[in-house]
Amino acid sequence: EIIEEGLGGRSTGELRQLLAHADQRIRLKAQFELVKRNETDSLIEDSADDHQLKRIHAIWGLGQLARKENQAAIKQLVSLLKDKDPEIQVQSSKVLADLKPGSFDGRVLIPHLSSEHPRVRFQAGLSVGRQQVSEAFDAVIALIEQNDGQDTYLRHAGIVALEGMSRANSLLNHPSEEVRLSAVVALRRLASPLVATFLSDASELVVVEVARAIHDDFSIPEVLPTLAKQLVFTESSNEALVRRLINANFRLGGVNEAYLVAEYAANTSHETAMRLEALEALAAWTNPPPLDRVDGRRRYYTPRPSGEIASAIGGMLESILASNDSGILEKTVA
Repeated sequence: EIIEEGLGGRSTGELRQLLAHADQRIRLKAQFELVKRNETDSLIEDSADDHQLKRIHAIWGLGQLARKENQAAIKQLVSLLKDKDPEIQVQSSKVLADLKPGSFDGRVLIPHLSSEHPRVRFQAGLSVGRQQVSEAFDAVIALIEQNDGQDTYLRHAGIVALEGMSRANSLLNHPSEEVRLSAVVALRRLASPLVATFLSDASELVVVEVARAIHDDFSIPEVLPTLAKQLVFTESSNEALVRRLINANFRLGGVNEAYLVAEYAANTSHETAMRLEALEALAAWTNPPPLDRVDGRRRYYTPRPSGEIASAIGGMLESILASNDSGILEKTVA
């Protein structure tokens, strides 16, 4: 009946009572009506109420007003970051994250990065990233190190924070593998070519993540050649990495790239399955399929000079066929 009747004709006092209604639909309608009436003072008062749901809807309403640069609303939201209820801290941090960077002093979020409550730390990380609070850099690194990949939500918050601060490339030599891994993912989200600097990382886990960052989805075209050249040096048997190294060369599609892939296939020290993958890439070299061999994304290729490529890799293929490596010989002939 309340929904059918609508809330436009109700008094401000009734709307404030409905912020604590058992049905969320009614709470939201009351919240929006109070915002429509620009009831800043009412929402500020209700954000300090004893009823948690009422407080949350008042905070959401203040967030709507704050996005219109309502300074009183922003001031109240910042003050609520110090509330004793961790859920109120979370909700205040959340709506503050939606404001334009610089709308308030983002440094007030930094203490929440070390809160005893995981949800508070999580939302603080997201908010710091959205607000680009560069002063929070050390606190974010501490959050990532302390979590050490155990809680994937907190890992994500740390990555988003690094992304917003745009300083992930400075973590190349950080002793924590988890921190370096988070830095790589942050750089991937930024589509930054600087991610390629992590290809020399001592951790294979980090290097594989770099390969995904450069190769997958829309990729980072500027450093795809850098990734492709790693096929010459790799001694890894990690399938996720090697497939991307081979496919990076395949996508570039030049004569030099074809030679590198053929050279990899001819090297008997590599895993047979990956040598076969290299041969299959060469078989499709001059007529690439429309779907990517690794991630399935639609790719568009320009015509490739089959004569030059055949000339470049012919001798290498002959050596493979002439070898006593029967496992790969049978597959190659087939």
